[in-house]
Amino acid sequence: MMRERGAERLALEAGRATEKVNAALRQGFISPARRDWALDLCRSDTGAFDSFLAASGPVFSHLFKSSGMEGPPPASVNRHESAAATAICAQLGLPPGSLKD
Repeated sequence: MMRERGAERLALEAGRATEKVNAALRQGFISPARRDWALDLCRSDTGAFDSFLAASGPVFSHLFKSSGMEGPPPASVNRHESAAATAICAQLGLPPGSLKD
């Protein structure tokens, strides 16, 4: 009975650690490459993981934001111009087709 209780407790703690790490990943506190490391830290020492999050901040949040380049280009785009050139012109406030090769 004690072994079963211990196994249940470990499974519950592992589930909580996974949830915390996945939330930190979605919010940009850790990069996808550091997920396994963060999971190991959270499972072994939740307090240290929480301290790490508080000290680091969401420095990877830009990885999960939309670039704004989804969907087809506008109908007014010159067919000979690349989508990247059109996006650069839009970001710089230039009319489409202003870039020279």
